[in-house]
Amino acid sequence: MENLGQKDFIRVTDRNRPNGIYVQVDFSGPGSAPAALKEKFRLDKTIDRILIQAKD
Repeated sequence: MENLGQKDFIRVTDRNRPNGIYVQVDFSGPGSAPAALKEKFRLDKTIDRILIQAKD
């Protein structure tokens, strides 16, 4: 896990929150892991945006 620091959002959806803390997490797991992880993050109201990329 790597904290990438606070950065401005490219597209601001809320004027009161123009930036956020970016975190990069590398993990391995079954093919269903990204969808399950995204669902868990979606339910967490403290997380504004989620991007999950799979590496082959």
